[in-house]
Amino acid sequence: LGDTAHALRWLDRLDQLAPGMPEAFEERGDCLDGSARDAQWVAAADAWTRKGDAAAAERLLDRLLDARPASAAGWNSRGILESARHRGDDAEAAWLKAIACDPSQLDAAANLALLYENSNRLDDAERIARAAAGFVREGGRQSGAIEIHLVLGKLARRRSDLAGALAHLDRIAALSPRSEERRVGKECRSR
Repeated sequence: LGDTAHALRWLDRLDQLAPGMPEAFEERGDCLDGSARDAQWVAAADAWTRKGDAAAAERLLDRLLDARPASAAGWNSRGILESARHRGDDAEAAWLKAIACDPSQLDAAANLALLYENSNRLDDAERIARAAAGFVREGGRQSGAIEIHLVLGKLARRRSDLAGALAHLDRIAALSPRSEERRVGKECRSR
């Protein structure tokens, strides 16, 4: 194929023709370094999981986590895979590792908080979600931010704290992509 750039162009074209094809994501990841490789391998593992091939997803995640044991995205994907396999303890351990690798990994925190909330471990859910909420930025899309406030809103509702639940719903509305579209639309109309 020649050089890496040429190979990546072919793999991008393959992905256009067969979106989500895990092999393309995986091979593209082989051509990359660092966080770009992590992102491609995580995308490939997620695609394998969606295709129902948990063994292939696990092999790829093992490969990623062996090469980059501090990959928060890799550990988050491992947690998702284990949760899909109904292995709650393994999912919890993976999400805790993701958060230990990167405390601002909101997706892992949201997944773990939801696991705790669904298991009636409400204090644990609130502890994880509140810690993660400190990493939510104002403005723009931030993966996991809406889910963090969803968990906090559900917990407030379960405590019969209607004002707290509504405050988190307001945060969700402010963080949603549609909120940004409405804000931009108002600015354009006011000109």
